[in-house]
Amino acid sequence: MFDIRTALVNGPNNSKAFIIVENNNHNWEILEDKLNKSISKLCKLIGENIDFSFILFGESFPVDSGHQAKIRRDELSYWLCNQ
Repeated sequence: MFDIRTALVNGPNNSKAFIIVENNNHNWEILEDKLNKSISKLCKLIGENIDFSFILFGESFPVDSGHQAKIRRDELSYWLCNQ
């Protein structure tokens, strides 16, 4: 739908969920707005108010060398906690 790769990770102290978005050279402000609107619609559909934040990761996601599609979420979580 958005032609992006994302990874759901915990933030500092597991305070809330963050959706890390791999940089794909889209206009980040427009993409972030679309993502927030989509999450809002999804929350209404399922009857839950879930607090997500979208964060742009400025490069390609770190992946497992044996499984190029397997994102190393632990490295993304570490990166997020050190921002």
